[in-house]
Amino acid sequence: MKIAMISDVHANLAALEAAMEDIRLHDPDEIVCLGDTVGYGPQPAECLDIVRRECSLVLMGNHEHAVLYGAEQFTPLAQTAIDWTARTLRDRETLDYISSLSCDCRRGNLRFVHGSIRNPLLDYVREADSPWAFLHLVRTLQDAFTDFNICFVGHNHRAFLGTEVGYIFPHDQGPVPKTRFHIGAEKAYVSVGSVGQPRDGDWRSSWMMYNGGTSNTAGWNTTARKPSPSSTASACRNFSPSASDTATSTPARLNRRFRRAGVLDRRAVKFWFAVPIYSVAQKNRFFDLITSRRDSSYKFTKPKSQVASV
Repeated sequence: MKIAMISDVHANLAALEAAMEDIRLHDPDEIVCLGDTVGYGPQPAECLDIVRRECSLVLMGNHEHAVLYGAEQFTPLAQTAIDWTARTLRDRETLDYISSLSCDCRRGNLRFVHGSIRNPLLDYVREADSPWAFLHLVRTLQDAFTDFNICFVGHNHRAFLGTEVGYIFPHDQGPVPKTRFHIGAEKAYVSVGSVGQPRDGDWRSSWMMYNGGTSNTAGWNTTARKPSPSSTASACRNFSPSASDTATSTPARLNRRFRRAGVLDRRAVKFWFAVPIYSVAQKNRFFDLITSRRDSSYKFTKPKSQVASV
């Protein structure tokens, strides 16, 4: 089963059209949207129509919830955008559709939420900025992932895998591109990234393909937005990685070992010093994830719809 996943379109029609065009080239069995189709952008109704038509599962995000019930804990800019969106989406049938959406769905070994399993609507799954935050993620995976192994999330606008052995970030640039990972039997939070408003320094839309069954792999694709006058400056500007982005974030010895094997770019993985790989078994689990050696035939395909930044 090939499941394409999108999230956080945020009423950016140009980005959604480009992402859907790219998704169709990969022929998924179904498309899932993890919420926040509206908010920020100028075309919420058009984006809702496409998502409703193309996706077999659509979740409610906090921006859809805010359209129905009012915004809470929003920044002033987000508050202004959601107020405008609520005034725009006045059609009763559209509002009934939004209110029918859930923010949480379970399918066998997979779970789909907008936020996190702690709070499927509002909570964020973030890359840990401290060893203690990473340990909190590990405890969540161990204690809360009881009847499923993989939880797909949106909401944070960044693409990554959060596992018990480290954070892993897909990237299609640099000396060692890496966009596909073999999850196997690992427990993992899988953040699919954002179509309409990425916040990871890469202006391109991000969507993800999950290939279940025996391969059990997660692969990210990036799609350039079609130029549009309504696109925001942050959505269309091509950012370059800063010096801090390229700084070594894995333990030096482990990083050198993987780089000698030709499997790791320094931007690919963040692994905290306070949580060392302390056994051969744990090292092998980590190695399986980042090398995808059971799927060595995979190659990243540059989307045909890619265009120059504006």
